[in-house]
Amino acid sequence: MYHREIVEDKMGTRTYYKVYDVFDNHRKLVKTVMYQIHTKKINGVTYFLIYDHDMKPDEETFKYINLYHRNIPKSDNTRKKIANSLTVFMAFCELFALKPNKMDERDVSSFESFLLGRSAASYGLTVVLSSGRSAQTVTLIMNNIYAFMKYKRFKNHELFKVSRILRSAVKKYKQELPKFITPEEFEQIIGCIHKSSKSEEHKLKIECMYRLMYEYGLRVGEVLGLTFEDIIPPSERTRNVCIIIIRNRLSDSACQKAKTCMNIISRDDYFSPDYMQSKGYGYQTVVIDNELLNMISEYINMSEERMESYPSFDKCRADSVTSKFENNRYIFLNDNSASCQNYVMLKNETREIFRECGIGTDLDVRTSNLLHRFRHGFVMKLLYIDKIPANEVIKYTRHASVEGLAPYDNPTDEYLIEQLMRFNKRFNKD
Repeated sequence: MYHREIVEDKMGTRTYYKVYDVFDNHRKLVKTVMYQIHTKKINGVTYFLIYDHDMKPDEETFKYINLYHRNIPKSDNTRKKIANSLTVFMAFCELFALKPNKMDERDVSSFESFLLGRSAASYGLTVVLSSGRSAQTVTLIMNNIYAFMKYKRFKNHELFKVSRILRSAVKKYKQELPKFITPEEFEQIIGCIHKSSKSEEHKLKIECMYRLMYEYGLRVGEVLGLTFEDIIPPSERTRNVCIIIIRNRLSDSACQKAKTCMNIISRDDYFSPDYMQSKGYGYQTVVIDNELLNMISEYINMSEERMESYPSFDKCRADSVTSKFENNRYIFLNDNSASCQNYVMLKNETREIFRECGIGTDLDVRTSNLLHRFRHGFVMKLLYIDKIPANEVIKYTRHASVEGLAPYDNPTDEYLIEQLMRFNKRFNKD
């Protein structure tokens, strides 16, 4: 018996789809559908270009992402999200042989189901999806596609407005899934790590990464991008405190980027005044305490001892931008190899730890907030527990303005009640 099957798969952080002809359980690969985003910086402007599986660039999306939005200014991060939305949409259209301007209500509904990861038979094809997206992410994608269809002046653009069911799911998701880790939850998480049967090196690594994010507000990319030469030990020059330098390198992978620091296009950028001297743009600094420094140093010693058995360290080497480390490398590594810590493995382990601690997770859908909840917890603690004014908080969070705190300020009703009760206890004692 014959049928056609679409199977979702991954290569690193990239998603692709394989189309098979199936005859009595014998598969024959028909084609692979994958759209990739490439970025290039020219004269200080970042351009996003979408390629298909055959490395053929798409001219229409290039104009929309890079030229149209020059007149309606959007940040690089926003334009990247638009590009990501378009790659999924283009893959869907190719898989089901749909023309965007001819899509009807049924097609758009199928696209929503596709984004949510609902494996089913669609258009006479068997669809096997290995992951889904949260209602919030699907809403963002649908809004981006709606804007693109409107830009193209396609008459069916109104169909891409988010459905009532999805809007309701987003509201429910926001109510049920806090965006931050509380101090009590963080203690639970650390306790869970300590009780784990994994190696001491692994437990120390995970705890160091979590503490950098929760106690000092580093983003996960900033943690994964840390190298030997980014840790400045206490000295008279540093006023006897340990300083972490956050910056980008050409050797960084996409998961090791420092989001708000200068992007590196070539090694020549290492010698530019902006990179070397412009604090806040070229690089950023975070002060950590000696206890965490000692933990990181202990982890480095353990990993160095293990790495003696590996013939090559090429997979974890990092560009040295100070010339002080001839063999500079990334600090956090995978357990059984001499390669940099894998982002997806870290995210999956974090989800399992959350579940073990009874902390709400994202039900196996793709989301950007799972690891980012630690940084959100850092901000919430500064605002609601330490009661630091917002204009002071941004010095610790490394935001340019108070407005940048808005996405982080998401207290649940329970959290506000808990803080009120704490305040009342202190007030009554006084």
